[in-house]
Amino acid sequence: MKIWILQTGEPLHINNVNLRPMRAMNLSNKLVDKGHQVVLISSAFNHQEKKHLATKYTIHKINNNLEIRLIPSCGYKKHVGFKRLLDHFQLAWNLNKILTKEKSVPDIAFIGYPPIEVAFVFNNWLKAKKIPSMLDVKDLWPSVFIEKLNKFLQPFARIILSPYFYLAKRTINEVDAIST
Repeated sequence: MKIWILQTGEPLHINNVNLRPMRAMNLSNKLVDKGHQVVLISSAFNHQEKKHLATKYTIHKINNNLEIRLIPSCGYKKHVGFKRLLDHFQLAWNLNKILTKEKSVPDIAFIGYPPIEVAFVFNNWLKAKKIPSMLDVKDLWPSVFIEKLNKFLQPFARIILSPYFYLAKRTINEVDAIST
């Protein structure tokens, strides 16, 4: 079976640092062990080290059943800030450009959430191709940002973040399964 995994912000098989495997590595390793072909799609920006692994779209063939594809984005220095939002928008934009040229397709896909924009783009492509998908919810974006504000500011933040709520709701409602 061909399985694609989209997961950003986690260690990858190609990282130089010996980091603890998380969802993407654990799932891809288990699937490869079972004989499946796995394509792991991630950001070319390393979230932990705040540095780029590549500056352009790059494909790393780890073995016959595992391939890692890195999507470029601008990167950011702080976990919270405008530059991170810009990075996620650019990552989604670049993912969309790459997917429109893609000739191969998976049998099933696993989508890491957040980033909202990236999950939205990938799920739209999967739906157009009639490929089943599972959304893995790690954080409750954008709600988590509003909950941290005082009650007076929350309605204004909800208005400002309304595009993110729209993308989140559509993505969550359109996937075939959800895991957390």
